[in-house]
Order: sequence, then C-alpha cells, then structure tokens
Amino acid sequence: MKRDIVIDFDDTLVKSSEQIIRMLNEKYDINKSIEDLSDWSYRNIYHGITEDELSDMFASQDFFAGVKYNTGVVEFLKYAKDKYRIIVCSKGTKANLELKEIWCIAMFTALDLEGEFIGIEIGNVFDSTLDKSGCDFSNTLFAVDDNTNALMSINSPCKFLLKNYHDQYWNKVPENEDNLYVINDF
Repeated sequence: MKRDIVIDFDDTLVKSSEQIIRMLNEKYDINKSIEDLSDWSYRNIYHGITEDELSDMFASQDFFAGVKYNTGVVEFLKYAKDKYRIIVCSKGTKANLELKEIWCIAMFTALDLEGEFIGIEIGNVFDSTLDKSGCDFSNTLFAVDDNTNALMSINSPCKFLLKNYHDQYWNKVPENEDNLYVINDF
C-alpha cells in the first residue's frame, strides 16, 4: 500500500517566484532574478506591483505555461511513483487554484503518478501565513513546504522545510521541532 506525502505547489513543486520575476522583467523592462527577491509581495522586484496585479499574474495562462519544476522534483517524483501517493496542497485565489488543479492533473498523468490536488482558497495573495491546519494530514508519511508557517500548520508527523538555497523571513528554521528537516532541493 502506498503512503501519502504532501507537497506544496508554489516554490516547492515549481519555481513560482522565478516565473513571476520573469513576467515582471518582461512587463516592466527590468532585470531582476531570484537572488533579488527578499519580500513576499515582490515589491523589492518591482515597487509598484499591486495585490490585484500579482493575483492576476498567479492566475494567468502565462504563469502556468512558463513555470518550471523545482530542482530535483521530477527525479524525486519518478522515484516516488511506486512508493507514494502525492498530495499537492496549496493555497491561492479561486482562479489560481483552478489552474493549479489542471496543471497538477496533467503532471500526475504525464509522470504516471497516483495523486490528488487540495486547494485552499485565500483572498489576499500577499498573505504569508498560509495556514493549512484545516486539512488532516496526520496519516501522511511527510510534508514538504517552503514556508515555515505553512509547514508548521500541517499535522504530518515528519516535515521537510525547503529553503531553495535562500534564507528568507518566511523560511526561518523553528527551534526545538522534532521531525523537522531542512533541505535545499529535492
């Protein structure tokens, strides 16, 4: 019997921030990279970005057409397909979640994975709390997320904090947490 594992979508399964930065570079003729990102709202990438604009970007066909898998994800999923059932759990606006679900179903099919998408709707794309405690993941083997608050709200018995080779305020390692492991990629 396969065990369930939980994987976040944005900046965990895929390189969401890199895609948003590419889109902002193109739209505003700027030259920023993921190395420049230091705030959750992308205002240090382009100071004039609004919540509505960012929400529209995350829910656009351009975003989903250009977003790339995170480092090592495809190899991990190919390894995991005979061992685990993949649950992708993500927060987003209604439009964003609809497109994430379509993307994930296509991924499950393309990689021959047994999986499920769970979307949790939020209204504010600048919300960095990303609480996922409304979902019961107590029977999962482990969870992977890039946001400490989101990860700590998941009741999976084992947790992996994905830092993507960057120390940010949203991925600070909590102290005295059992069964928490820090990784930089899959």
